[in-house]
Amino acid sequence: AVQGEWRVVGWVTSGGYAHYVGHSMAQGYVPAELADNENAGLFEVEILGLRRAARINIEPPFDPSGAKMRG
Repeated sequence: AVQGEWRVVGWVTSGGYAHYVGHSMAQGYVPAELADNENAGLFEVEILGLRRAARINIEPPFDPSGAKMRG
């Protein structure tokens, strides 16, 4: 689907609020040529009929040492 300069390039498979990082997060599929582009403003996700700004995170929002969990 195309709407003005915007077009559908993928889909979200799941999402929810990530309390640890304080943001809504989603997982989905986009073409490989777009998958490594972390630029803000490149993507929007439609949630309940409203489009919201989105961006790809190449690295997971993860604390591998567990430092935040241990306070």
